[in-house]
Amino acid sequence: AVEVETRREIKSSPCAAPLKLFFVVCFFKMSASHRSIARLPLDIFTNLRFEQEDDAEVLCCQVCNKLKQRGRVKGMEPVTTVGQLLQLSPSALLQTLDPLLTHVECQEFIRRVSLYCAPSPTSALDLLQDDSIHYLPTGMPLLDTILKGGFACGTISELVGRAGVGKSQLALQLCIMAAKYKQASIYI
Repeated sequence: AVEVETRREIKSSPCAAPLKLFFVVCFFKMSASHRSIARLPLDIFTNLRFEQEDDAEVLCCQVCNKLKQRGRVKGMEPVTTVGQLLQLSPSALLQTLDPLLTHVECQEFIRRVSLYCAPSPTSALDLLQDDSIHYLPTGMPLLDTILKGGFACGTISELVGRAGVGKSQLALQLCIMAAKYKQASIYI
């Protein structure tokens, strides 16, 4: 998922203390490129080797260890994340995983990882026809008018103000509004 970062500041006065409260409106996924290979589902490793049946958990550990050791043995960067793995060609992966996997099995491994982690393609028309909520209303008509409908979904917003002006209350109100509209929120 593409993460768009925008920040809005709501200040109670020009001399507001630098107290900050961050919250994220709506749900966004961690970038698949930063996902650890060790945390991939075992289904990816199940029946990966064509000639023999292996325990998927054992094969996952062996593959992860070889990819980590890649840096020490070959003088190359170790591979620990999905993003690093998907940048390798099947031949480069084979150099690291040989004799554990064959070239065809390396191709299949890359295919499975990319099917699991890569986002599905979305056209501009699909995005325009998306009927999901784009702005989360605050439940306060005056503030919603100022914000042109509410807080934009999929963004990070920052509330700044002195202690006691209602930053936490607004953040909790937004969490409630997100639940009301069947959206998710993170309050940090």
